[in-house]
Amino acid sequence: MGNAGSGIFNFSAPNPNSPNNTGNPFAEGLLGLYDNYQSASTRFNLDDIGRNFEWYAQDSWRIKKKLTLNYGLRFILDIPVKSGNQYGSTIDFSQYNPADAPPLFQPCMVNGIRMMENPVTLALEPAAYEDQFVPGVGNPAAGSVSVGNKPLANSRVCFSRQVWVCLRPNRDGKTVVRGGVGQVLHSADEVGFVL
Repeated sequence: MGNAGSGIFNFSAPNPNSPNNTGNPFAEGLLGLYDNYQSASTRFNLDDIGRNFEWYAQDSWRIKKKLTLNYGLRFILDIPVKSGNQYGSTIDFSQYNPADAPPLFQPCMVNGIRMMENPVTLALEPAAYEDQFVPGVGNPAAGSVSVGNKPLANSRVCFSRQVWVCLRPNRDGKTVVRGGVGQVLHSADEVGFVL
């Protein structure tokens, strides 16, 4: 389970030498009783750089002595994240060829036990190999291209409409009820609400 970057844990084989052995890979995973662990020997730092610039305009309207309405518009210049050390990459579908992608291990049953079969060598592997590429075959990064330190998207201006209400229900002014709502929009496309 996992990948080489974050670590691969294998819970598939019952361990008769362990007094805590449950015989069930899922239960052993929950208990943290893994059979073996693998991780990448080297890692690199992407040194991500991201910036946002925001500004806003607002106004206030006193509708009654006890009721005030505040409204405004917030603008956000969204500058996409980029790699500070030239490691940025993305997929270019014009260069992607499905035939270049490595095959995946295929599930099968052997004597009532779920296993994974290597479609190249027909070797059987533990069920933990599910959704994993067969190593040494094909290109696991088929269609990916380096973008260096360029951002992967264009900058855009987003905006958020916001309205606040201030109500003083009592004459003494000691109790104040406040509330508001804001609607976040990316360009002209509605994305969601902020409350």
